[in-house]
Amino acid sequence: LANVCREDDRYLDEQVATLCDAQIEYERDGAWVMDRSFLERLPLAIRRRVVRGLLRRCSSLLQPPSIRTVERCLQAVTKRGSEKRLVMKSSLLVVEEDFVRFLPRESRELSHKTCDQVTETSLAVPGHVVWARTGQTIRAQEVSWTLLADTSYGSSVVVDADRLSGSLVVRGWQPGDRFHPLGMKGQSKKLQDFFTDLKVPIAARKRIPVVAAPEGIVWIVGYRQDERWACTAATKRCLVITASKESRSESARKGS
Repeated sequence: LANVCREDDRYLDEQVATLCDAQIEYERDGAWVMDRSFLERLPLAIRRRVVRGLLRRCSSLLQPPSIRTVERCLQAVTKRGSEKRLVMKSSLLVVEEDFVRFLPRESRELSHKTCDQVTETSLAVPGHVVWARTGQTIRAQEVSWTLLADTSYGSSVVVDADRLSGSLVVRGWQPGDRFHPLGMKGQSKKLQDFFTDLKVPIAARKRIPVVAAPEGIVWIVGYRQDERWACTAATKRCLVITASKESRSESARKGS
């Protein structure tokens, strides 16, 4: 019986790892982070194994937690409300609105961080920036509306240049970001929910560049444009924003 249970346990742990590893990210402050809604949607038996595994990772001796500790963590995750912190023998659980963080107890002073420091780079018009997290070159150029139909831009969006009041920046997404996805008839959506609906893993979300204006997000690069800046029949000046992967020498040649 012990051998049977041991093999069952090993197999189940392998299946949980396959299911969840892409949803778990290790941050520089020592935290293991995952999407709270993803954890809540898992069957209870899987949820227990995920929590137990993350708490074990936080232990300097890789000791598994007790069943009581796992249940306390699950209650904190599923009970909605303000941010919660649960201090345990060798770990710290921080439950936020959208994320759940598991940290070694010695890292508790850094647990207030909600994401890596946001990288933000100005995008001139015309001009380009290289987004190091994906290797993409993001380029902006102004084009006359009359010439737009005869030009091919590949992976890009076209926005009304006169609707933008200031300069553009390229940055990573931030918790709390909202935008108005094209096609949703003016309704806004949290970027967190947008990524969750598309099943974009947490590890991939931080690599995705966001083009933003002072008024808000213009383009989730590679995913969706914000409807507020879309061109209309009244548009006179268009701004074309393109994302592509190219070598540094190609990027330098185009920018010269």
